[in-house]
Amino acid sequence: MARIVALFTILFFTSSCATLFAEDQRVVTVTSSPAGAEIAVNGQPMGITPTRITVNNHEKLVVSVRMQGYHPAGCYMNTSIEAVWLILDILLFYTIVPLVVDLVTNNWSTLEGEFCTVRLMPIAGSAPAPAYPPR
Repeated sequence: MARIVALFTILFFTSSCATLFAEDQRVVTVTSSPAGAEIAVNGQPMGITPTRITVNNHEKLVVSVRMQGYHPAGCYMNTSIEAVWLILDILLFYTIVPLVVDLVTNNWSTLEGEFCTVRLMPIAGSAPAPAYPPR
């Protein structure tokens, strides 16, 4: 019985709403016109447009879209703090520990948006890129 009480006490004082219940991943759809451009997210290659990618829901994203013969473009996807987690931490847990846990883990913040759509502009004098999908 003492172990159960100790476990409950540890969980109660070290957990928080956002850390327990917020989604850690999100699917983002990336499209470009023309299609077939290379995608990088925060500098990491992620595929070719159009595609859906799974990303960390708590981190800001820089989505870069490149294609030969076109100027690079992209999207900046910001995060914002969801007030509901702050309110629930205050109402459901009566100590500061859950607030600190959510703050330190950044689980309060969630990615804004689910789409990155870019229109690539051709570079003057360059040959157009091959059609997508390649024939």
